[in-house]
Amino acid sequence: MSKWKTAIVVIALLAAIALVNYAVKMDPKQLAARGVGTDHHHHHEENKEEEPKPAEKLDVIGPEDAAVKLDVFYEDDNECMSEFEPLMKKIAEQYAPNVRVEFKPTRVEENRERADELRLGCASGISINGDVVKSVPGVGKLGLVAFRGPPGQKDYDETMLRKAIEHELETKGVKFTPPPPEEQPPTAHEH
Repeated sequence: MSKWKTAIVVIALLAAIALVNYAVKMDPKQLAARGVGTDHHHHHEENKEEEPKPAEKLDVIGPEDAAVKLDVFYEDDNECMSEFEPLMKKIAEQYAPNVRVEFKPTRVEENRERADELRLGCASGISINGDVVKSVPGVGKLGLVAFRGPPGQKDYDETMLRKAIEHELETKGVKFTPPPPEEQPPTAHEH
């Protein structure tokens, strides 16, 4: 009977090893690395050269040695980028050459991991020189502002972002001329 028990244990171990091996090979990351899920048989374009990919959204605006670096984390399938992109272009332009903006789509694993480290709620927000929460005198509750989500939706607005950038520049001793305040359209109650 002990030969049967030994045989059953050996078969069970081999089955367990096979199951673990199967699970590892079915891991989505492993499958993607092996190219599983991509169609390598372009039947209608068999002998054509690969077409260039369409241009992606902006990656970087501003010089590499800028005193203030803004990492803009966003989800591709969310409308956040439509709010971030024009504002970041304008800020990089108005504070040039002192501000660098890097767009970080969270579909890229490295960016998603960094967004998680920064505790960005819906995987969108702005890191200013590596921090999402900044101490800016006279702005926000107790002088702290959290740049989570797109501007105006959660914890901050464009004015708070500008004050944080200017505070960073002043703290680093960078001489700059702040852009003139923009005129806001009158609200319905001001007529």
